[in-house]
Parts: sequence; C-alpha cells; structure tokens
Amino acid sequence: MQIYPAIDIQDGHLARAGGPARADDPLAVAAALLAAGASWLHVVDLDRAYDTGRDNDGLVRAICALAGARVQIGGRLRDAADVTRALELGAVRAVVATAAAVDGAALACITAAAPPGRLAVNVDLRAGRLAVRDGSAPPALAPRELVRRAGACGIRGAGGRDLDRDGALDGADGPAAGA
Repeated sequence: MQIYPAIDIQDGHLARAGGPARADDPLAVAAALLAAGASWLHVVDLDRAYDTGRDNDGLVRAICALAGARVQIGGRLRDAADVTRALELGAVRAVVATAAAVDGAALACITAAAPPGRLAVNVDLRAGRLAVRDGSAPPALAPRELVRRAGACGIRGAGGRDLDRDGALDGADGPAAGA
C-alpha cells in the first residue's frame, strides 16, 4: 500500500489547515512533506473541482515543479480536458473521478486522450460501496469491477477514499472494504 499525503487547495490556501501547528501555505507544506520523505503527493484544487472561478493553477504548477516531486492531481477530473489540464500543470499522473470512471463511454474518451501510464482511477467508497461525491445514487458497480474496468482501459493505478472519513484529519484510511 502506498500512502499519498494530500494537499487540498482552496483560494490559494490549504483547505483545512488543522490548527496553529500547521502551515497554511500549500507550497511550504508540499516542500516539507517531500523533505520528510514523501515519495508522492496528491494535490486537489478544490476551487477547480467545484467550479468556484478561483485560479490556483500557478500554485499547483509550483508544487509540481518542486525538486523531487512526483505529483498526482485529482479532484473531480471528469473528462479528457480535465485530465489534459492536470498533466499540463506538471502532474506525473491524473486521477480520474469515480463518477467518470463508472461511465464506460467517458472512461474510454479519457483514456484515449491521455498518454499511457499517466492515469489512475479514484475509488470513492461509503460503507464499502462505490459512491459519488455529488450525492447521487451509488453506482451499482462493485469497487473491484470498477478497478477491473479501468485496468481494461489501460489504467494501472487506483486509489481509494472513504468519504465518511475524508477530510477528518484522522490518519490514513484502512483497507477498503470490497475493493
């Protein structure tokens, strides 16, 4: 299992700084994580993910350009344009949103547009079942089937997240039930 420290950016700051002991500068936090030995960073621009109109591209690009940084960008990457933008910002890998991955046609378009080996799929879970962040009905697909489907399209990486714990600053999720 690989743990990816997450840096969620909103309006140029960490989305949840966690109190006075933590820095509020995403670039400084990314540099500190790399200095502490992180082999990957997972960066999410929440403003882009939720279409707020704010622009954090320069900050995301600066994080991707840090010495030794291997960055994967996630955050509701729903189509080929979202994935292309993430890769253009300097990400080594783009993480396709669960909602896009369960749509076979969308997944095929995304994988056709991305260079080989540059994609992963996000597997959002709630109570061990696939879930989508927008609150719509859970997909009927089992988590393992989503990963198989992504693999059949050439995606070799998958990451899981328990939506009931996401953002709680309560440590890493345990093994995903059903995944």
